[in-house]
Amino acid sequence: MSYPEKIKFARETLLMTQEELALELGVTPITVCRWETGKVRSPFAVGRRVRWSRASRQRRLFAIYASAKAFPLTKIMANTKEQISRDMRSNKSKDTKPELMLRKELWRRGLRYRKNYKPLAGKPDIVFLRAQIAVFVDGKMWHGYDWEHQKNDFKSHQDFWIPKIEHNMERDFEVTQNLIELGWLVLRFWDFEIKKDVAACADKIEQAYRNRTESEARDAEI
Repeated sequence: MSYPEKIKFARETLLMTQEELALELGVTPITVCRWETGKVRSPFAVGRRVRWSRASRQRRLFAIYASAKAFPLTKIMANTKEQISRDMRSNKSKDTKPELMLRKELWRRGLRYRKNYKPLAGKPDIVFLRAQIAVFVDGKMWHGYDWEHQKNDFKSHQDFWIPKIEHNMERDFEVTQNLIELGWLVLRFWDFEIKKDVAACADKIEQAYRNRTESEARDAEI
């Protein structure tokens, strides 16, 4: 197996996006993409005489690859193969089906927004700049929905998965608090909430948007 194939194998076996692997290794998602396509040299190929930062990255990547080899995909979670396949297909960092559903509904209502807005912490999935509203669509698996029960679904390799998802939960909390301190309203929706009733989710966003823009207009008149 070539170095690019090893990286892709490890990432896909552990159900990680390129963005998540990049976060684990302290690089950009573009770098991971280039490693997988062989456009740039990966840490696997780096020799012994390297800077400490690269050596540390190399060790982390080898550990991830070893974990992937030790735990076959069908045994990672106590789910059926079909359920795991569905999770993998839905495991995207942006433009997921729930995001597209929500964006389409908001656009239909005449609400205009930015998507995956990089200047803000956490790169919110949907942003209303004027109203200062940041919307996140969280996958229930990766962001710890009903975590006290869900973490029991991991029957193998708990020392990898549980800290990883708890780290995601901590990061979500920190991002939310940082945005609130900057004066933003943060709205978070679970992916299954949008799939169940996208109109209800859009109603909450539209109401918040109207409230904040009308309040801004009243303040301007004073």
